[in-house]
Amino acid sequence: EPKVLVHKTDEGLAIQGFDPVAFFTHARAGEGDPILNAVHEDAVYRFASATNRDLFVASPAKYTPAYGGYCASAVTKMAIKSSYPTIFWMHEGRLFFFHSDAAYEEWAAALEDNVAQADDNWPKLVEKFGTSSAPAPVRWLTNKTDKAVAIQGYDPVAYVTEKKAVQGTEEYSAVHEDAVYHFASQENRNLFAADPKKYLPAFGGFCGYMASLNTLKDITPTCFDVTVLGRTVLMHNPKALELWKAKKAENMAKATGNWEGLGFR
Repeated sequence: EPKVLVHKTDEGLAIQGFDPVAFFTHARAGEGDPILNAVHEDAVYRFASATNRDLFVASPAKYTPAYGGYCASAVTKMAIKSSYPTIFWMHEGRLFFFHSDAAYEEWAAALEDNVAQADDNWPKLVEKFGTSSAPAPVRWLTNKTDKAVAIQGYDPVAYVTEKKAVQGTEEYSAVHEDAVYHFASQENRNLFAADPKKYLPAFGGFCGYMASLNTLKDITPTCFDVTVLGRTVLMHNPKALELWKAKKAENMAKATGNWEGLGFR
């Protein structure tokens, strides 16, 4: 496995929770939202907006800081040192961090030479101090669009709290595992963030009735059932919903039994 070396907190946060994209789009250090996050090279990145998160997911190499976010000046001396996100330099589409104003000034005084030296040193530092990238965890399948949006953008919380299919908005969104969920309100997003499992639809958001037949099928978000335990089960059309309800307990048992074979990857 290739080695990676990323400056992160004990909780695994890169750039101390600052939004990496904001440095490029607004030339400033801006804190990210704990709900808007993405994982890259074993580190969690936070974002100030869903737009920034989507830009990062599409091209992480474009927005990750140079030298894993460690102090660029230290790297020129074949060392790794913590950095502060508020002390940074943008140069030719790259983001550099520093541990102090003095380190920043030292770097700027001989910019081209320092970049060349740090670029030469960094692979050696990664080899010496880096760790192997963890393999991607095995996860359950999630039904999502080409843009990784689950439930076609409908609010997962509204099914449970209002027993209604309510269209969410990109303004209120959150990432869970490898899918983006949209919400109709900040309150609903907060509820989801506090307890995602409570609001995630059954069977990865695929049709529950077809899962009972051991088949995966897309859904119509307005066709759904909420179980007595508060679990949302989505269907692909009204007929599937009718057949589901006709033998709900039996269909639920069959779908649950089939799901491990259908959805585990």
